[in-house]
Amino acid sequence: MKRISAILVIQFAAALALCCPPAAYSASEPELQALITQLQQGNPYDRQRAAIALGNTGDERAIEPLIKALDDGDNFVRSFAARGLGNAGDRRATPALIRVLQKDDHILVRRAAALALGDLGDESALDALTKALADEHFLVRRAAALALGEIGDARAVDALVEALKDEDSYIRNSAAAALEKIGWSSDTPGT
Repeated sequence: MKRISAILVIQFAAALALCCPPAAYSASEPELQALITQLQQGNPYDRQRAAIALGNTGDERAIEPLIKALDDGDNFVRSFAARGLGNAGDRRATPALIRVLQKDDHILVRRAAALALGDLGDESALDALTKALADEHFLVRRAAALALGEIGDARAVDALVEALKDEDSYIRNSAAAALEKIGWSSDTPGT
């Protein structure tokens, strides 16, 4: 019965993660522990769902397990762990997300890390995100531009203006949107 109950909790939490805004699900202690166990011991699909569900709890006890999941052997688990950390909104995750953005070999994981850094809004990620504007893959470059717009720091303007020259129109559009969020326009004096 406990196994079925834990599976139902995880499925419910994962469903909430897909339909509800971040930090919308408050987990009880047993539910939280079931999700953490699933993140650490489940099959890849269950670990992916647990990562998103944990991030959506907004519970600070989920942060360390999610950070550890950034080193999971499954690309999608790492990606969902990064998004979960962004959803959780706890800036303690910033250094780990920066590491993943700079070093992970999978495009979707780097993309998720960039988006999560934007969700966190931590200005200490500016350097890593501006460097990610030169990533080899357009999905990572686009996520970096969007994240810089979310952070909204004017120190990113030069890098975003440079991104307006990217060969990919998605990057150019994302950079333009980020610049607009920051309040920059081509009429801005000194630019």
